[in-house]
Amino acid sequence: MRDTPEDPIGKIMAISNDKWSIEETHLVQAFLCCVLARNYFAHHTYLDNNFIPDEKSAFMLAGIIVTLLYLLDS
Repeated sequence: MRDTPEDPIGKIMAISNDKWSIEETHLVQAFLCCVLARNYFAHHTYLDNNFIPDEKSAFMLAGIIVTLLYLLDS
C-alpha cells in the first residue's frame, strides 16, 4: 500500500507484442487503462497532480471510452 508504481500510464502506453495486431494491442491498452482508472480512483491519490490535460491523461480517457464502447457493442 505504501509503494507507488512508477508511471503506470506510461507503462500501459509502452505495451507492445509482435503476436498481436495493432487493434488487439490498442484493445489491451484500453482495458488496462480502464482497470487502472477504476482502481486508482477508488483507492489512491498519488496521480492527482498528473491528471492535467496532457498526452497521458488523454490516453487514459480514450482507453476508458474505447472499453465502454467495446463492452456496449458486445
